[in-house]
Amino acid sequence: MKRIASSPAVQLLLFLLAFAGLACAMTWPLSAAMGNHVLKAKYYWDAYTNTMIMASRVRNALGEGPGGVFDNYFFAPVSNTMALNENLYTLSVLFAPAYLITDNPLLAYNIVLLISLTLSAFFTFLLVRRLSGSALAGIVSGAAFAFCPYVFFEIGRIQLVATQWLPLCLLFLHRAFQSGRFRDILGLALVYVLQVGTCLYYAMFFVPVLAFAGCWLVWQRRRFAPRFWMQVAVAGLLASVLILAISYPYFSMRKNFSLTRSEQNAQRHDGELSFLLNVSPTNHSLPFLHHVPTKKGPYEQIAFPGFTIGVLALIAFLAPLGRALRQKPGGEQRESVFLFLGVATTAFFAAVGAATVFLTIGASIVAVGCFVIFWKRRAPATTLFPSDLALYLSLFLLALLMFLGMELFTVDGQPVRGLYYYLHSWVPGFDGIRKVSRQAIVIMLVAAVLSGYGAALLLRSIKLPRIRLPAILLLTGLVVLEFRNAPVDLVRVPSGRDVPDVYRWIAHQPGKAPIAVIPTNDGLSVFHSYTGMAIHNYFALYHGRRMLNGKSSWVPPVNKYFVDEMNRFPRASGTRLLQALGVKYLVVHG
Repeated sequence: MKRIASSPAVQLLLFLLAFAGLACAMTWPLSAAMGNHVLKAKYYWDAYTNTMIMASRVRNALGEGPGGVFDNYFFAPVSNTMALNENLYTLSVLFAPAYLITDNPLLAYNIVLLISLTLSAFFTFLLVRRLSGSALAGIVSGAAFAFCPYVFFEIGRIQLVATQWLPLCLLFLHRAFQSGRFRDILGLALVYVLQVGTCLYYAMFFVPVLAFAGCWLVWQRRRFAPRFWMQVAVAGLLASVLILAISYPYFSMRKNFSLTRSEQNAQRHDGELSFLLNVSPTNHSLPFLHHVPTKKGPYEQIAFPGFTIGVLALIAFLAPLGRALRQKPGGEQRESVFLFLGVATTAFFAAVGAATVFLTIGASIVAVGCFVIFWKRRAPATTLFPSDLALYLSLFLLALLMFLGMELFTVDGQPVRGLYYYLHSWVPGFDGIRKVSRQAIVIMLVAAVLSGYGAALLLRSIKLPRIRLPAILLLTGLVVLEFRNAPVDLVRVPSGRDVPDVYRWIAHQPGKAPIAVIPTNDGLSVFHSYTGMAIHNYFALYHGRRMLNGKSSWVPPVNKYFVDEMNRFPRASGTRLLQALGVKYLVVHG
């Protein structure tokens, strides 16, 4: 047994099982009612839509789907409706086994949810273990990232909860530039494709992160050999082909409809520093940080990284500075501290100066001068901090700038543009993104990595080895306590015999003509508001036909017209609309 337990593979399996147990505990009692419940979250009805999307991906693969390979069941007669939501190809692969074995789409959905939480923690653990050299420190980081308040606020949207590919991308990035092996480069490319097949928002947000980190590692590792870049080109070409295949319906839909987000629309959903002190109202431990909505609409203002994580990340930053300041005057690191602080301060005032006419030239001259000194004296980040730690400190600033969005602040009535403004204006794809504040997930990932460095420093300061494991368990316990949402409220969803028999009857009728269902969104109880529209998506898995109904963040004009008519049904114009759209059956719920 001792020999088996000492096996690296067995140890990794034990860590994986521990994170799986933690995922069940943090979402309890979901694991006891997965066949007919979903977690009650702010937007829990999106679980209905995502269940339908993943099931339709599986059915399309088997040739039994709603129509074209890029179609979902909702919003007939519009084609390529996959582009109205996340494609969820990657998660559908995880969804398929449980769905095909049990024929229970809700059970399969909840299994994918728990798997995603588990893998998010596990892959973060692997990343931090590699960077900090401490597996114990990785436990804290894994729990902090997978179960952070932002994730629990979005727990009804599986594409935003499935964050596992982000730390795995960074892990393969480090491996690729350290080893130079093609398998690591290919692994990075394929994991990014997995992210594109899970959540396009996060895939786009990670483009500047990977670009910055890649440039940093190229310089640090001196990866200039032509053979290495030939391998990068081959892996990139393969990934590009797969991404284009996934993205085709999005390009097609953008050609047919105006799906871009204006600058004003995106700016309304910028992040704010105050979001970093907000937790979801479902959090049981920090009621004084519960977010009280101040705006109407789908705003996502939760981004609290955690007190424990904040302290550990601060230790990772301050400990090297403290060591440098303890040096005698004239020491290289001691001087680098003051130069580092001077450059940071000058950069801030240069940004402010760029917003005013009179200070622009002066601030630019000072900034260039400081940069020259910075370069000649070697970058303080690489002098004061280990290279990888300096990278993640820089990534934290990048993530914060991205999170703050289009406009950082104003000076004399003039906006100081954020980095995201230029991405939105110049980089294709960013103009289709509305929820800029979702970049909170990147802040949380980088904070979790930095906390791993801080935890590793604490562990090294503990002289007695037998105290280290209890210390890490205490820190992990504090993180879990801060982020505790369990027991979580559940929402019962019709399944099995609770699904109306009429849907099973329609499933056995010949032909593929679309159907319509009323009430659409104005009925009582089940068919009320967004929940009412979303439940139609879920019921489609039982009747198996395309329908005019559905719920999405964007509804095609013809389907909006259908909803308006059905809210006034019966009248002759509604009947003519249904006939014109080829509807075979109209299902009326009492």
